Amino acid sequence: MTASAQTLTWDANGGTAGQVNGSGTWNTINTNWWDGAANVSWVNSIDAIANIGVIGQVTPSVITVASDIQLKELRFMPLVATGAVTTANQYTLNGDVAGRILDFGTGGLIQMDERSSGGSQFVTLGASLRLKGANLRIQKLTGNTFQYITLGMTANPDLTGTLTIAGSIYATI
Repeated sequence: MTASAQTLTWDANGGTAGQVNGSGTWNTINTNWWDGAANVSWVNSIDAIANIGVIGQVTPSVITVASDIQLKELRFMPLVATGAVTTANQYTLNGDVAGRILDFGTGGLIQMDERSSGGSQFVTLGASLRLKGANLRIQKLTGNTFQYITLGMTANPDLTGTLTIAGSIYATI
């Protein structure tokens, strides 16, 4: 019998129950992840799923990754329920130091939902991050409009196998 993956949703306020977009620090100590019942610390597991965002984003979410993180999936959720994503609505992940690792293990996924980005509002994985894993996929989940992601890092020496970009994704690398 295999254990199911734990899904956690980014909760910038960390101290109040419920999901709130916004800026903050992603490490293995802060309780800024919502598990559906309470705010918890990141589980740092190769089976974990990180949901970033809830509908109603009104300010940019800049998330500083301050621990090397293990996960299976990184999902960018919709910013708005309908219509276009507007200026100042975007997700950015940066490392606190150069070479901070997001380790996806084997067969990891970065998933972008419809309306998780738009126009000049790119999802950005910053220069201080490094992706690690084998056969990483970046894909669009639903809808028919393009989603946009920037992989700002200069090198990913621990990313092996094939990097697959599928669906209506526009990626700058």
